[in-house]
Amino acid sequence: MIKFLVQSFSLVVVIFTSCSPPQSKSITEEIKLESQKLLAVEEGITYEVNPTGNFILCKREVPGTATRPENQIDFVVYSKEKESFTIDRKSLYRAIVEWHQDYLVKVVSIPGNMPEGKTLDDYAIYYDARTGKEVDPQ
Repeated sequence: MIKFLVQSFSLVVVIFTSCSPPQSKSITEEIKLESQKLLAVEEGITYEVNPTGNFILCKREVPGTATRPENQIDFVVYSKEKESFTIDRKSLYRAIVEWHQDYLVKVVSIPGNMPEGKTLDDYAIYYDARTGKEVDPQ
């Protein structure tokens, strides 16, 4: 029985490590270095290119600790056209950050207790990657 558990655990580790997202070829070393400076870390940053391929969402997720159990997400957005960051560093706790549409970054701050009749979309804020400003997604 123990032997089976050890083998299963090894299999899970192999699957987990082989499922890490591949780095896009459009992400240059310069973008990596600049995002590392802005996010104040050297590793653990993931890069997500938007559907049009013009912007890169650079984010870092930090798991919670015993003293602060919520996860922390830091993110910036890089414009390939402008060759600069259009959304400066933002840090959030208990949040989800993802591409919503071609140029919109959806940021959802997750409440501690979800009030009845509310969904996560009720807590979403949208940023236009072209301007860096908060916008209405309509």
